[in-house]
Amino acid sequence: MPRFLRYHLPALLWAGIILATSNGYFSSDHTGGLLLWLHIPDRWLDLVNFIFRKCAHLGGYGVLGALNFRALRADKGGWRAGWAVGAVALAVAVASIDEWHQSYIPSRTGNAQDVLVDGIGATIAQLIIRVTGRRAA
Repeated sequence: MPRFLRYHLPALLWAGIILATSNGYFSSDHTGGLLLWLHIPDRWLDLVNFIFRKCAHLGGYGVLGALNFRALRADKGGWRAGWAVGAVALAVAVASIDEWHQSYIPSRTGNAQDVLVDGIGATIAQLIIRVTGRRAA
């Protein structure tokens, strides 16, 4: 059990956080409202909200990809392509579930393009892990 807690639980918890945000409270209307305190001119608000949301996808799934890599590698060292591919595949599976769920929420939309952005975020994490040669977070 300690091995599971150390390596797999962080990835599962992060996936849970991502899926927990798959509700109406995290719709574009709500995040756009949060950006109002920045006093962004109305003509730019939609663009800033779009960029903010896509960066959140890239970052959130980048973290998930890194945590998945760490879970698949466990206490082994180094880098293997299989771990990286598996980490991205798991992240894309979570992204697909997330978008499918959002398709049932009236204020949300399920979007295949977001799954692509999420997969890119997870892939970028794998590239960073490979290039830096460091242990994933």
